[in-house]
Amino acid sequence: EAKQWTSSQGASILEEIQRLKDIQDIDAWKNLTQSRGISRKASEFSESIITDEYIQRFNSELSLLGAGRIKVKIEKTGARGGVVKHQIKLRDSITDAPIIDILSEGEQRIISLAAFLADVTGKSESTPFVFDDPISSLDQDYEEKTIDRLIQLSRYRQVIVFTHRLSFLGIINDRATSLEQIHIRREPWGSGEVG
Repeated sequence: EAKQWTSSQGASILEEIQRLKDIQDIDAWKNLTQSRGISRKASEFSESIITDEYIQRFNSELSLLGAGRIKVKIEKTGARGGVVKHQIKLRDSITDAPIIDILSEGEQRIISLAAFLADVTGKSESTPFVFDDPISSLDQDYEEKTIDRLIQLSRYRQVIVFTHRLSFLGIINDRATSLEQIHIRREPWGSGEVG
């Protein structure tokens, strides 16, 4: 009876076998589109980018910007959807509180500036830098160190800075005039005028 039923249902059985194979193929294709593999590869790639050399540049920039006393580290927090996330954390901290809850706005800005400079100064291109009020929320010490760093950068890259702070303009003007190779261009228009 079983043989007879199988014989009479042969076409349906073959059709069902093909349907199950198609489902298996579709499941395999779906697995290929999952981001787990991409995330794993991105994680490996980020470890080759966030190298000891980058971390040394980052710490060097912190020091040049007068923030060497702030001990921070770059830590991978995970990879999801093909995107690897890193976070700057305080080194040797007894709390896991976010850095935003511990550091002042000026300290956060100086750390961000150091991370940016560590990234771009490690590349061979010498594209210009454009800063829009890089000293916003910085105290006088950080402001002066940032100006010194911008002047250093201007020796081998064009540095364009937009600012509304007269203290910044005064300090950069004083420091740059002592260096012959630095040229500061000031627009002839005054405060509040379109230039």
